[in-house]
Amino acid sequence: MTQWSTDLSTAPRGGFTTEEYTDKNGIQRTRKIEDRQYVWMASKCEKSILSYWIAPDRGFEGRWCGFNTAECPIAWRPYTKGEFPPVRDRMTGEMTWPNGQRPPFPRELLAIEG
Repeated sequence: MTQWSTDLSTAPRGGFTTEEYTDKNGIQRTRKIEDRQYVWMASKCEKSILSYWIAPDRGFEGRWCGFNTAECPIAWRPYTKGEFPPVRDRMTGEMTWPNGQRPPFPRELLAIEG
C-alpha cells in the first residue's frame, strides 16, 4: 500500500508538450498540450480528493484541482489507475466511490499540521 507524503514539493505536477499542426488555411501553428498527472490529496477537512496541478496562468497562482488558491492540501499519495475505481451514478451522472473506496484519510497527519 502506498504511503502518504507531507512533502507537497515532491508531488508530480505534470507539464506541457508542444505540437506542430497545420490549420485549415494551411498555416503552420504550435499548440500546448497539458499532461495531467493525477494524485490523491488529503485536505484539512478530512477528505481524500483526486487532484492534479493547475499551472499558473494569466496572473493566477498555480493550485491543486479541487482546492482554492488560498487552500493547501496537507498530504499527497500517488494515483494508481484502477486502485480505487469510481463508479458513475446512472441517475445523477455523478462519480462516486462505492463503500468509501477512496484512500483512507491519514488522520495521524492532522496532529502535525502547522
